[in-house]
Amino acid sequence: MLASIHTPTLGLATAVVQLTLAAIMLFFLHTRKTHPGFGKWSASQALWSVGFVLLILRGLVPDFVSVVIGNYLIISGMALFYDGLATFREQRWRMQLNGVVHLLGVICIACMAWHTYVTPSVNMRVAAINLYRIYLSILCASMVWLNREAIGFRKVYRLLTFVFLISFATSSARVYWALTSAPIAHLMTDDFAFRVYMLFDLFFFIAVAFSVLVLTSARIEEELDHALRKADAASRTDALTGVWNRLHFESAGPCEAERARRYGSPLSVLIFDIDHFKLINDRHGHAVGDQVIRKVAAQAVATLRSSDQLFRWGGEEFVVLLPVNARAAVEAAGKLRQRIASTDFDAAGTVTISVGVAQLAETESMESALQRADAMLYCAKDSGRNCVMADVRQEQSAAETVY
Repeated sequence: MLASIHTPTLGLATAVVQLTLAAIMLFFLHTRKTHPGFGKWSASQALWSVGFVLLILRGLVPDFVSVVIGNYLIISGMALFYDGLATFREQRWRMQLNGVVHLLGVICIACMAWHTYVTPSVNMRVAAINLYRIYLSILCASMVWLNREAIGFRKVYRLLTFVFLISFATSSARVYWALTSAPIAHLMTDDFAFRVYMLFDLFFFIAVAFSVLVLTSARIEEELDHALRKADAASRTDALTGVWNRLHFESAGPCEAERARRYGSPLSVLIFDIDHFKLINDRHGHAVGDQVIRKVAAQAVATLRSSDQLFRWGGEEFVVLLPVNARAAVEAAGKLRQRIASTDFDAAGTVTISVGVAQLAETESMESALQRADAMLYCAKDSGRNCVMADVRQEQSAAETVY
């Protein structure tokens, strides 16, 4: 069946497919957001397609154009595809690796020019370019295989690995065929293997173009998802202090309350604010007031455990969720109060806080516990500030503790 295929027609069909794929990729490059590596892949596809067109025009154009320039464009396309893979993996261009790939391409085309003008041999030209293709196939297959488990790219990386392994096998057979067969007088008419080669190239270029389009789309989706998660985190983070804000508490608080009820574990809520903060602003200005808020938040983060969650409630007020009972929460609040009181706040001098504590009851909502803690905060204020007061409810009884 392959023997009956008209080689120039097959070559023309392959060239049309390659040019179409190159046009699609270049259109995609200039009309859509893409990863930097996609530009090199698009250029690679364009060089492949133009080089192949020049190759099938052998006899209609000078040998220098068909053999030397055509094959050099194909070789450069291979090297650019490898550069694109490296860029996609965010690897910098390195002379030891990328530079060697391009240098070997120049050596390969020099060898082909030698076997065109000095010692003419179609077989040696075929062997030379396919040896280079073997080298590139190994490099590309190795790169994608080593990253085959990358989330979002697994199936495409495995497809590309398969494609380059097939390319390796086909090029190896092509080298063997060229070195062991009778001298080829004209590649387009005398070489049966060239028809098989072109049929494979139809599959190869379609598979590669499909893969890089999918890879680019997956990377853009990954970057978009990262940007959305970053924006969501920013919306839930207090810009001044870097701790969680009230918006995040509104979703995290009820979730923590539900978790505590489900597993029967204790959960306490702690509210504190900076004593006489308005006076600090009035005396020293809002810039100093902001510095005090930042430093109080930093001291709280340093004092609390990693399992505790700190939120800036608004202004100089903060809320803390602690997965402990009221007694342990009061101890934590006392340590925090002492640390703040012993910290030097530069221009503001000594700063103190007042704290209200409440433990979540079994059937109580987070809003209710928060209100009790807030009531304890006001009790602490009324009791002279710089103290901790707790409301501990067991069944229907209530008690207040001063620390």
